[in-house]
Amino acid sequence: MNRGGRKAEFASTEEYTPKERIVLTVDALERAVVGWVEMHKELYSFFADHTNAENIDPEIKFEPEEFDEALAFRLPKPDARSLELMAQLHRLLRDLRAQVTDNDN
Repeated sequence: MNRGGRKAEFASTEEYTPKERIVLTVDALERAVVGWVEMHKELYSFFADHTNAENIDPEIKFEPEEFDEALAFRLPKPDARSLELMAQLHRLLRDLRAQVTDNDN
């Protein structure tokens, strides 16, 4: 007995190809590592521009609404060597992505 209705469509899962996995991993590394360094530089620059004290490591506190202890961390000045290494990592990740995606064509 055919009721004339539409057939049900179900979503299916497809595995990522090895190339897609590499690109996703490169994206994740850029966001997690390189993105953090860029954010760190911007935060430090912001605090340095808005304070008169020199040689100070800004402190950021996350204050809970309850009377629990606040979570605080210091934001040290980014050192030149770390910034250089991060720039190198960023270039290597871009090169890897380019090599993987250029091979698709």
